[in-house]
Amino acid sequence: MAEKCKRYHSRLAELLADKKGEKYATTISWSRTEASFAILRAALLCLRGSWATRRIYMNLQDTDFEVESGLAEIN
Repeated sequence: MAEKCKRYHSRLAELLADKKGEKYATTISWSRTEASFAILRAALLCLRGSWATRRIYMNLQDTDFEVESGLAEIN
């Protein structure tokens, strides 16, 4: 890990250990494990893609449908 990342994990583990009353070693191990799994999930998502359906939002303010002239032609 880079130096800044090590300091971040150490400080976060220190604060969480104090808050929850746990050992520092247990907390730093948990923190590193969670970060590793988050990185792994992100890498897998990039490799296989998302299975969720994509929502496409249209900006209807810039679109001119000309509804009235279309109805006049149908009748």
